[in-house]
Amino acid sequence: MDWEPGNINYQGEDSGVHRWQVDSEVTLYWHPNWLHLAEDVTGMHKQVPLDLEAGEVPTEAHALRAVEKAVKARQQDK
Repeated sequence: MDWEPGNINYQGEDSGVHRWQVDSEVTLYWHPNWLHLAEDVTGMHKQVPLDLEAGEVPTEAHALRAVEKAVKARQQDK
């Protein structure tokens, strides 16, 4: 399946951690205190850094752009 923005399914937020289901194999997590996306809810397994300017506070919009970047990179690797 080719990636399209609609393929990313936002699963909501639990205890501050946001979750996106990309496909049956990939789920990405982000918390506002993290400067990266993670492959697990604890944030320990970093997947993709957020693109932030110096002093910029991470937001859900930064996280979504990182999710899109990760998905596009995954498609290019296939």
